[in-house]
Amino acid sequence: MFERKEALIKDHSATKLFKECPRKYFLRIVIGKKREDPALKTIFGFGTAVHSLMEHLYLTNGDFKAAFTQALRHYKPPKIDDKFAHLDIARLSQTCKLMYEFWQKEQENKMVEIVGIEQPFNVTLPDGTQIGGRFDLLFTRNGRLLVRDWKTTTKQAAWFIPSLNPNDQPTRYTYAASRLAGWGPENLIKGKVDGVEFVIIENQKPNKSNNHPPKVVTTVVSKSIHELLAWERDQIHTYKLIDLCRTLDVWPMHENNCSWCDYASVCRQPTEDSMAWELKNNYVTEFWDHTLDADERGKE
Repeated sequence: MFERKEALIKDHSATKLFKECPRKYFLRIVIGKKREDPALKTIFGFGTAVHSLMEHLYLTNGDFKAAFTQALRHYKPPKIDDKFAHLDIARLSQTCKLMYEFWQKEQENKMVEIVGIEQPFNVTLPDGTQIGGRFDLLFTRNGRLLVRDWKTTTKQAAWFIPSLNPNDQPTRYTYAASRLAGWGPENLIKGKVDGVEFVIIENQKPNKSNNHPPKVVTTVVSKSIHELLAWERDQIHTYKLIDLCRTLDVWPMHENNCSWCDYASVCRQPTEDSMAWELKNNYVTEFWDHTLDADERGKE
């Protein structure tokens, strides 16, 4: 009934969806259906704009005008009554200038050496399973390899940070970067990467007492060898579950997530035909591909 175009190499987002709900995974990853939400377009567009700015600052050695031009390509202005209305063009400009200062300070202090920018990766697990993802930035500090990930949020950073651990993403990125640096079953010490440095760009909604200007908070999530090996086993197990769902073409619901799920209106339908009608009329098709960066996705 719908085209199936599931990426067989899963990144953090795809794996997270399956763990939330196999049915949700099927709808978003296998047949590529997503709901259009103007408010979410604003916040995701804002985050993508900041990602694009930082990517092009590193690629152009600090050409702010060129980087900001690239950022604007992804920005989605909010509506006046939007819950993210404070993420207007003035706020984007303010945020981008703050991140340019972040970039400048790093360059002036010669704190890091860049290894890779917006770098997709695929890594093979011991059983032959391949896992994937994309590093926002790979860099060395004092000779030690680290991964950096940009996070934009309208929450206070102190509330956002606990969501980063436990979390698949820092473990996946530490595992993948370590494997690419030579770490593996034969040598569990050499090449081990310390972890992921999250740069959190906070944009809280202003109120009468505080304008809440953009703020940058940095935190590092480190992972032990034990955590990496446990995650490896977890991934192998998860892929087997996905393979079983695909083989049987059975994608069970995890009903405890239904109340806030974007696909609740689909799963409430009494027949397969009515589910198909709901998907066709109220959802758009956009297949997930972790190997494409924001600019490449915009060309599709």
